Amino acid sequence: MQITKKQDFLKGAAILAAASIFVKIVGAIYKIPIFNILDDTGIGFFQVTYNVYTLILTIATYGIPVALSRMVSSASASGDNALVKRYFSVALPAFTIIGVAAMAVMFFFSDFFAGLMNNPPASYGIRVLAPAVLFVCVISVFRGYMQGFQNMIPTAASQIVEVVCKAAFGIVAALWLTSMNYGPYIVSAGALTGVTVGLGLCIPLLFWYKRKYDRAAPQISESSGLPSRANILGTLMKVSLPITIGASFMTIMVVIDTSIVLGRLQWILGTMNDELILKLSELPLIDFGRIIDSLQSADLSILSIAEPTHIDYSRFISGLSSADLDSLITKLSSADFGIYARGLTIYNLPSALIVPVSVSVVPAIAAALGKLKGSKDSAANVSTETGTETSTDTNADTSTDTSKIASKNAVYTSKALPEAVSHAKTGSEANRSEAGGIMQSAVKLVTLLAMPAAVGIMVLANPILVALYNDSRQITTTVLIILGASSFFVCFQLINTAILQANGHERLAMMAFPVGAAIKIALGYILVGNPAIGIIGSPIGTLACFVTLAILNIIFIIVKIKDRPKYIKVLLKPLLCSSLMAVCAFFSYRILLLLGSGLLGEGRMAVTVYLAGAILLSVALYGVLVIVTRTVTMEDMKLVPKGEKIGKLLRIK
Repeated sequence: MQITKKQDFLKGAAILAAASIFVKIVGAIYKIPIFNILDDTGIGFFQVTYNVYTLILTIATYGIPVALSRMVSSASASGDNALVKRYFSVALPAFTIIGVAAMAVMFFFSDFFAGLMNNPPASYGIRVLAPAVLFVCVISVFRGYMQGFQNMIPTAASQIVEVVCKAAFGIVAALWLTSMNYGPYIVSAGALTGVTVGLGLCIPLLFWYKRKYDRAAPQISESSGLPSRANILGTLMKVSLPITIGASFMTIMVVIDTSIVLGRLQWILGTMNDELILKLSELPLIDFGRIIDSLQSADLSILSIAEPTHIDYSRFISGLSSADLDSLITKLSSADFGIYARGLTIYNLPSALIVPVSVSVVPAIAAALGKLKGSKDSAANVSTETGTETSTDTNADTSTDTSKIASKNAVYTSKALPEAVSHAKTGSEANRSEAGGIMQSAVKLVTLLAMPAAVGIMVLANPILVALYNDSRQITTTVLIILGASSFFVCFQLINTAILQANGHERLAMMAFPVGAAIKIALGYILVGNPAIGIIGSPIGTLACFVTLAILNIIFIIVKIKDRPKYIKVLLKPLLCSSLMAVCAFFSYRILLLLGSGLLGEGRMAVTVYLAGAILLSVALYGVLVIVTRTVTMEDMKLVPKGEKIGKLLRIK
């Protein structure tokens, strides 16, 4: 079915890459004001709620667009328009029912899920997000249908509408609820209404795109030779379930890890009275006053003390009822988790930089490994699935959280490969050499983007936090430094996973995830439960997880792939350039602070100016170093959309 001129793969990939980067940026901008409105406790509630939502969302929807787009693409290529129509007519009601069921489970069992997460107040936000699961089920069918025709514009447009509305409605709701003096769990739930509203507004947009597309199609009549609706539904489930199971693994790990981290934080505060007193004494007086006001058995006369150092916290704790003490411990543990969540927003950004490389390298490797015969069909399938994962990536934005990034983006890159894998073993030696060169360039480009981003986050962690959140605490800085290091290994693991799967070793790639997950969960339990380490143990576990995944993937590639990337050669020059850039960032920020403090001061806005100056100088130096040292070549630039034009402009050879 060819109604309008279809985008070729690279155009579709470029559209989705641009939309994905825009979504990431707006998503980060959305969280910055939200996290400025919420305190640490509210941020903790926000993050816990989103983790539960992401798990249910993944289970309910992740494989839908992949399965439907495959089936629509196949039927469309063979000209079976009646079958295309039958696929959609079966998928929409079936997955709407699944969405309603998932929404009901999430809404009516919200207290149960919040209890499992050791965070009962998160139940409010879980109920707010329940309709979003239904909306995503419906959206996934429409997106999968359009992607089956290689039409990526509806997916990209709906992603943009979703994230813009999410930001607008979420910020307005959070501001209004704050002005009404609601508690942090209510305000965080209000901030999440933007997610539900944004997704709901995508449905009429996608309906309009489909109706417009179908009107241009030739009229068709039902055929008696079509497969039954039951058979079609069975095929949809057969294709989508393995994808869903694979994608759910990392999401489940995140939920388990979050529950363990919160449980261990609460264990420290509940069993070690000195730690609870210390935690209360570290609170600003205004935050301590809010906590007292929310506890029914609290001694309100304690607020007459002007200085926190004069408050008898031991007497305050002993006067609380059992229920209020549990509520206090839950809020304090959520506040610690909120410190970790602040860093996640920044940590998530480097992965967005490698999206254009990922969407371009996947079909390039597949084409080099595959036979010339059927290459167009392979490219179509790869294009379809790549676009699909980008849409899911949008749905699970935050996050969402550290491990979700690995889940979203690793799946986003790797799921685009199965249609090409069957051709890999029959590829000629010439094709394998070409594939080896592509893999080498892909790893290099990812390293060139991810390494300076990670190093920059680490070196400028404190001013970044001050500029974005007005947070200069050492514990928050430490968390972000560790997450900054982790961000590189997330990106590095992402491209190596794609390389393994492109060469037909997808099982090896999947084998690494349980190992990394086990390390993260074990370290979270041990380190977070140590009062001297606390919440800092969570990013340490994240770093260990992705370092392990990166090492295992490299080992698998060395053992299984003949024309593999030369990792030492690939890493050496970017490491040198990034190190020099780090020195520039470190000293330029401090010099600007020293020179400007007399004029602009050292407040939040002044720090933002110094930070921007340091980033500009560092990026400029890094760009010069990369070109002068010939770290990047024109062959590398060919993997990036419009890369050749950029390379010629920069006179890269």
